Amino acid sequence: LNPYVVYSDVSRLLDGGRAHDARALATAARSHMAPTLALYHLSGAFHARTGAVQAARRDYERSLAMAPHNAIALDALRALDAARDPK
Repeated sequence: LNPYVVYSDVSRLLDGGRAHDARALATAARSHMAPTLALYHLSGAFHARTGAVQAARRDYERSLAMAPHNAIALDALRALDAARDPK
């Protein structure tokens, strides 16, 4: 499975108001993918879009454990922090 294709499909489902279907697809796909940066980005983005901020943070932090300077994860964590604590 290509995690970016899965992410695209999950995003379309979320955009269409089908969060339950998006969660089912993301959960099923995750069980067939090895832990990679792409998987953690997919999972983090899904959790962020559905309001599960702690789960999103966990996934982005896992991504950073694999690649400490990963710009996608760093930007996503900054966005989560900014949304939580707007100035």
